[in-house]
Amino acid sequence: GRRVIVRPSSPGDAPGIEALLFYGDMVFRHLDWLDPGIWLEDSSTLILEDSGKIEAILVIPEEPAGIHWIRMLVKHSRVDLDSALQSFWNYILQNYHSEFHAALILHSFDHAQILKKVGFGHFQSIVFLSREQHSTFTVPPLSLEVHIRTYEPSDLDKVVKVDQESFIPLWRNSKRALEAGTRAKGYSTVAVLGE
Repeated sequence: GRRVIVRPSSPGDAPGIEALLFYGDMVFRHLDWLDPGIWLEDSSTLILEDSGKIEAILVIPEEPAGIHWIRMLVKHSRVDLDSALQSFWNYILQNYHSEFHAALILHSFDHAQILKKVGFGHFQSIVFLSREQHSTFTVPPLSLEVHIRTYEPSDLDKVVKVDQESFIPLWRNSKRALEAGTRAKGYSTVAVLGE
């Protein structure tokens, strides 16, 4: 008969995970500077297995400290999302401490009702803005005390400190995430006031 279990991933799961990533349905994918692939063989990734076959994975590491962001949920097309989430959450409730704080960013509200069934609630809305490339913009005058310059790798510890002091724990970035963000394509600057 069928035997459905949830368990932490292990290095031997790599082929099954790779197959699922290729053929499966990506349900959630976190907007992140960190590649969720770094956690796939980590014990923070949970495997839903049916009779020895990997049917779904939930990537839910604790990063930053105290917050378990859902970085990715992938399932086989034949797997019901509702029952997969229930299975993952039953495992978490039985195996993690009572102060387990989990979060995810929904890109659409398609799965909001299913998430409510396992205890998720709306906390905050995120607004995405875009700017037309050729829109006019007048640079306001800066105080002479503030200097804007290109970010340098030696700034990382100070950037981490500013991030930690600026946000509630849910929205803080780990040092590893901020470092990855500064390596991402784009333009990183710092505003310096005095030292």
